[in-house]
Amino acid sequence: MDLSPLEALVLPFLLIATRLTGLVTGFPTLVGELIPLRIRGAFVMVVAFVLTLSHQAIVTPDYFVLSFIGEFALGLLLGLVLRVAMNAAEFAAELVGLQLGFGFGSMVDPRTEEPSGPLTRMIVLFAGLLFFATDSYEQVLLGFSYSLDKTPPGAIAIANLHIDTLMTYVQDTMKAALIMAAPILFLTFLIQIIFGILTKVAPQLNMWSLGFSGTIGAGLFAMTMAAPRWLVMVQEQIAIGLTNFKTTLLG
Repeated sequence: MDLSPLEALVLPFLLIATRLTGLVTGFPTLVGELIPLRIRGAFVMVVAFVLTLSHQAIVTPDYFVLSFIGEFALGLLLGLVLRVAMNAAEFAAELVGLQLGFGFGSMVDPRTEEPSGPLTRMIVLFAGLLFFATDSYEQVLLGFSYSLDKTPPGAIAIANLHIDTLMTYVQDTMKAALIMAAPILFLTFLIQIIFGILTKVAPQLNMWSLGFSGTIGAGLFAMTMAAPRWLVMVQEQIAIGLTNFKTTLLG
């Protein structure tokens, strides 16, 4: 299909913008989850325009609708690969928060419009800051640019997306989250057992009511002691996410 000069410029821009929109949708940390939608849209348009100038080669699609769906699906897959790896810290914090009783103080998170505990929100913000502090966003943008070389806009087919690999990454993330949270969960569970035994032995002391405060105090102390280890593990998960991102690109 022959394209006019204007179509030869507009079509690559739209295809690249669609793929980038999928990436930002799957991994909103890249542009900031609390940033207004209009600013995020402007970011996508500007980056897509810059990439269009350096990636003129496209495959003219036979079916435009399916091509745009495929571009969005590819970007979404790449974004989810990154998000899944970083969700290990969020899942671990949610487990610990529920064990400490912070679930009672959960509120609707404006990022996801879902209930989220205070500990989870703190860890998610910390992981996001660490993502930018380690310049990981640069590797993501470079990887996205590479995806345009490996799979030119318009050439993607939904059937070629390796969605099954995402399930493998989810399993690895769950394992990492349990490893992060296990020591704290074990300590708080042990303290609850101790207070339960004390309550059974001496019910007049009403030790069960003190158990909540004791569990929270011990849990926060354990998290303080485990903070250096969590820092290392969050960095490892970011590195794993970038590795999985590159592996998905190589297909």
